[in-house]
Formats: sequence, C-alpha cells, structure tokens
Amino acid sequence: DVVFIGGTWKENEPNLDIHTIERYKAYQYNNPAYYWQVIEGLSPEEVRGKIFTGWQQIDASPAEARLVRFGEDFGWFPDPACAVAVYYWNGAYIVDEIAYGTELTNECLAGEIKKVGKATTIADSEEPKSIAEQNKYGIVVQGCEKGKDSVDFRIKVTAQKKIYVTSRSKKVWESYENYAWAEDKDGNPKGEPDHQWSHCMDATMYAIASLHNRQHDIITYQRPRERTNVGV
Repeated sequence: DVVFIGGTWKENEPNLDIHTIERYKAYQYNNPAYYWQVIEGLSPEEVRGKIFTGWQQIDASPAEARLVRFGEDFGWFPDPACAVAVYYWNGAYIVDEIAYGTELTNECLAGEIKKVGKATTIADSEEPKSIAEQNKYGIVVQGCEKGKDSVDFRIKVTAQKKIYVTSRSKKVWESYENYAWAEDKDGNPKGEPDHQWSHCMDATMYAIASLHNRQHDIITYQRPRERTNVGV
C-alpha cells in the first residue's frame, strides 16, 4: 500500500487504497489550491486555508460589460458595510467596489448603488428592516438565500467562476487575498470562513450566487442583446 504522510507518498504503510490516492493526486490538476492547502498541507505565498484563488485584477469594467447585479453586506460598527457592482463580460464576472466603511447609512448605500445603474441588489436577508428601507430609496433589494448549506453553496458557486476585480476595489482585493477558513486555537478547521474578511466576500457571493440556479446547475442571467445597425 501507499500512503500520503508529511507531503510524501510512502509505500508499505497501509492507510489509503490506490484508487483513493490516485483521486487525491488528481486534485493537483483539477483543484490545485485544495491539493496544496489540504492534501499537501502547504500554502506557499498564500494565507493558510485561503478559500478563493485565481482572481485577477483589471483596470476598470469595459464599456461592453453588462451590469447584472449588486451585492451588499450590511454593517455598522465595528463591522463595515460593503456594496459591489457585478458585471458579466466574456464569460467572466467583474467585481467593482462602490461603497465600503463603517457607519454607512442605508440611504448612503442606496445612493451609491443608484449612481452606478439599474440592477437587482442582493443583500443579507437577516436584515429585513434594512432591505425594506433601501427599497424605499428607489433601488430593488432582495434578500439572499439562507439555509443550512447556503454559505458552502455560495462559496462553491463563486469558486467555479472566472472573476476579475477592478483596480480601484482595494478592500475587495484585500479581502480576497485574506479570506480563509476559520481555525480554532489549536489550528483545527472550524468548517466556516473567518468572519474578519467576510464582508466584501459576502457581498460578492450574494450577487454571483443569485445568478446561479441550484436545481439545474446553470447560470440564469440573460445575455445582452446584440446591437444591430439599421440603415435609414
């Protein structure tokens, strides 16, 4: 038998069958972040237990990108609030930070969203009073789906997407680089993300996951109509 111990596949130590080992090895190509962080137990040049990888920065959202959602995580103090705009572009999503900070009122957040354009905002459904108040300020706000596995679902969906972050989105990028699985005092995983860097990530995931259909496992957004030139 062969077993994986301390970063090395060793023989003559019965533990895992060969099929399981081959499946684990495949993660190196199918899910390299999981392979190096969980199976190998390493996180080279990354935060231990980092959740998302592969995001890229872009100067700004291109003119042809389509605004499809806003995402919003409510906060006050000490937790900040965050609002992001999400665009669809060439099979990928672009995240643009539009508001971040403590003691931002619902009116202020709604105002920043209205400046960008019209699209449904997905926010934390555990704050129905804030959602109702923001709807009165002229934006369309819906609560995100909540449930036993809702956090895992949002992480899974978002991890499958190609994502760009605009260069001005400093807090979103910082959160992305530090968003990791929480650990207890002994370094054991708690099975949930660390709350400290969750605000921008929650806002982003609320928006992106809302475009995903759980039952059919497909994206439900509508592609922008192609423009046609009409001769006069």
